[in-house]
Amino acid sequence: MRTIPALIVCAISTSTLADIVSTENVSVIQTPSSLRQGQLESNTTVSVFREAQGVLLDEALAVDVAEIGYYGPFDTLTPGAIPAGTRVDVYLVHWDAIGNGDQTYHTLSGFVGFDEDVLGLITTQGRLDATDGMFNDVTEYATGEVGRRLELPMNNQGMDTVRITNARDKFRFNLRVSGKYMDEVRIVTTSSVPAPAAGAVLGLGLLGARRRR
Repeated sequence: MRTIPALIVCAISTSTLADIVSTENVSVIQTPSSLRQGQLESNTTVSVFREAQGVLLDEALAVDVAEIGYYGPFDTLTPGAIPAGTRVDVYLVHWDAIGNGDQTYHTLSGFVGFDEDVLGLITTQGRLDATDGMFNDVTEYATGEVGRRLELPMNNQGMDTVRITNARDKFRFNLRVSGKYMDEVRIVTTSSVPAPAAGAVLGLGLLGARRRR
């Protein structure tokens, strides 16, 4: 059991606010109970769900990709930090091909479009692990599972590519996985929740909320 970190000042939950507005080769799903290897598999679609909405950051949130553009195996990432005081929505992209331990590789391209600006991407193992449970205390994450990161940059062995479009309204991807590993990306966008916020306010993630391990 782990207490949710005190990064979140408050979160507002309502289905009428910012959301995903377009996709290609993506299934928009409800919050899953588990994202461990083999729990949510597909060879034809990537899954995405909203982890949190209307979160006010109490401290800066580090991301691996902060700038618009294309990122592939030979490209340098653009780390940055989303400033404290920013209100954000958070999504997780998850692709786990069918077959635990299968070495057959699958490739899938597509995009997720938002009605808010994409501020940054979390793509590396360390930052994915560190932010698991920060915004969602329901899902059992693949924390610590080797290979959940995107392989970029990783010289000529990396086959994943991603892009934040110039308008910052789409996350585009070309991913390559085998049944042995998975790819995950955490996407942080601006939020249309007004301030002062109206609706249900959850102080510090209900202050005592805990997530399953």
